[in-house]
Amino acid sequence: MKRTSMYTAVLALSLAMALAGGGLACRTFRERLDALEEQAVLQHQRNVCGLEDAFAAEYDTQSGAGYLSSGADSVCARVGQAYTRGQWLILGSSTAAFALMREGDVAYSALPESVAAADVQQAAAATDGILLRGETLLLGGVLNTPYSYPVAVVTAADASEAFAARNRLLYSWLAVQAVITLAALVATFVIIPAMATTGSDVSSSGLALRQSARAERPPKPLCG
Repeated sequence: MKRTSMYTAVLALSLAMALAGGGLACRTFRERLDALEEQAVLQHQRNVCGLEDAFAAEYDTQSGAGYLSSGADSVCARVGQAYTRGQWLILGSSTAAFALMREGDVAYSALPESVAAADVQQAAAATDGILLRGETLLLGGVLNTPYSYPVAVVTAADASEAFAARNRLLYSWLAVQAVITLAALVATFVIIPAMATTGSDVSSSGLALRQSARAERPPKPLCG
């Protein structure tokens, strides 16, 4: 096999491994992200139910005290804080990363600082889907409250696990690909030519020995 043909074969092997690794990483990423999206939907539903109950409790408290004229933003802030405290008391930690929106503005936020306000507004408007912004999943919905003004909730879920799993797989696959490609290059350009040279030397030596043996063989006697 010519050197160019061997180089092409090694290049094709490396390309095939890269494509296979990329496909496997994409499939793994999609599976992890789908699982995280399901968890995010469940968390969002818990937030919606919990916050609706919190707004109802706040409304009852205000109506009983006779100060329903309290500002909408202050109501959202009190409800958000009460719901967050309740999560801490029940779970020992708050898994409810959410924001309350009123008329497109953030009235209360317990979201990570990495989530941009523009992304929160977009998620609040897109109540029928899940947005992926960076490594965060955002889900929006409108709350059913006893108040006259609409309130939306945006839930954030961390999706970094899917990205980390994809990166680990890619790095591992690239390491294996590099080792196999290096071994193929060594075999192609060092071991195989050396074996071919050794085989050629052995064949030449064998031919020379046979020729020498025929030359030294005594002639057969003539029959008289």
